Amino acid sequence: ERVRCPLGIVLNQSNADAASHSAADVALARTQYASFVRWYMDPLFRGAYPQDPGIAHYPQIEAGDMVTIAQPLDFLGVNYYTRNWMSSTGEPAPMALGATDMGWEIHPQGLTELLVGLHREYALPPIFITENGIACADALQGGAVNDADRIDYVRRHLEALAAARAEGVDVRGYFYWSLLDNYEWDSGYAKRFGLVHVDYATQQRTPKASAFWYRDTAQAVRSGAVNA
Repeated sequence: ERVRCPLGIVLNQSNADAASHSAADVALARTQYASFVRWYMDPLFRGAYPQDPGIAHYPQIEAGDMVTIAQPLDFLGVNYYTRNWMSSTGEPAPMALGATDMGWEIHPQGLTELLVGLHREYALPPIFITENGIACADALQGGAVNDADRIDYVRRHLEALAAARAEGVDVRGYFYWSLLDNYEWDSGYAKRFGLVHVDYATQQRTPKASAFWYRDTAQAVRSGAVNA
């Protein structure tokens, strides 16, 4: 007997905010959104690449390419960490909630804005947040890691998801990145995203405070004690 597995795609996505109302910043933000989000979403859900004056090169399209690309999906996976802050003068992002150990702005509101925008622009399948997380300068002290910043980050982003769902976005699941501290593709072992601390010399695993908070929050949602 054949079993059909759900098939979808996972994309790194972020909204693009202009640093000011200047024509240059607005154009930068529009082109960034077109190249970072619409470049993938438009072929998948509209059967065409986005047309933007800031995009210099387009792929050669053969007959039937768009029909092949725009196949029905069972789900859309979204990886979100921060927004794109677009300034023609190099003005830095506000960092109102601080930054991660990667130097990325903490901006949970951007997740709401991204998802609501996608919901309005496209006929979407159910959405899963397949990556969302924060690198912290975690330190093992007394056999424990008190990563309060990670707990706050995840809580704020779950609240951002709740706000998106309240706007009608069909979000079905959330996956934190990552379970364990690991080798990051451009940072080696220097950055720690995990819910579980890894001593790379001994391979000792120690659940961080965030791991227990995450467990308890998931159990509370499952039991109905907390609304998802």
